[in-house]
Amino acid sequence: QRTDFGRDLKPFEFSERQTPLLYYAANPEDEQNRLYKLLIERQQLSEKIGVLFATKKMAFGWSQAMAERGLHVENPKTIDFLSGHPKFMSYHSAKGLAFDTVFLPSLTSRSFKWVGEREDIDKLLFVGITRARKWVYLSTRADQGLSRLSELQSLADSNELTIQRFSQAVQTEQKKEDDETGFVFDL
Repeated sequence: QRTDFGRDLKPFEFSERQTPLLYYAANPEDEQNRLYKLLIERQQLSEKIGVLFATKKMAFGWSQAMAERGLHVENPKTIDFLSGHPKFMSYHSAKGLAFDTVFLPSLTSRSFKWVGEREDIDKLLFVGITRARKWVYLSTRADQGLSRLSELQSLADSNELTIQRFSQAVQTEQKKEDDETGFVFDL
């Protein structure tokens, strides 16, 4: 199943690629809530979704948090490559796979404390990011982000990456809800 997993990805044009997004969450709950909402949105697009973590233990914990919210996801022990459910796994487990969308949550220094050198963190992030064919979502917490993430500002300046912080995302979500209801609130 694993070897055939990427073969049935729909062909896409380079123009279908979307600008990657880096989200700075206010706290762990905010980060999980944002991931939950985006997973639902991407599933509605019938995309193959990978959610990658530094360790299998983290993949299990986050998959349990999503399951408690009512979202069917697969953890490292339950992965079925024939299903359309999001796959929660470690960076190492994702080597050789491809997904339409890849989520890289919990990019905190604590999550990578077991990794010795900065270059090794870069290699793991490279593996994670290159699994995506269409879109990459990265998230961290404003008070605990990997120092490496601050270096991505130049990509945002050249419109190759969108960076959102908690307050911006809340305003965007509020505007989206306002647009859908016809009510406009000035924040």
